[in-house]
Amino acid sequence: MPKLEIKPSSNAEMFAKNWHIFQKIIKNNHMRHKEMYNVLHQFILNYLDKLFSFLDLGCGDLSTIIPCLIDSDIYSYTGVDLSL
Repeated sequence: MPKLEIKPSSNAEMFAKNWHIFQKIIKNNHMRHKEMYNVLHQFILNYLDKLFSFLDLGCGDLSTIIPCLIDSDIYSYTGVDLSL
């Protein structure tokens, strides 16, 4: 049986078509992002008592990580996303 390959015309097009799906997953907490980011926020507040740098691989639009960094002693933030 031949292998079916679906190739979008560009990465940007694929990202645009699927971004709304990812946003629904986040909004409805289907993958437990709220719990995961709550644990991260508590870790940052309880264990990182000095200025720190944060490298976020797969940062997306930052909407999920920003609440984790509130009230923290973050010195610098670098976000990397290869979606586009």
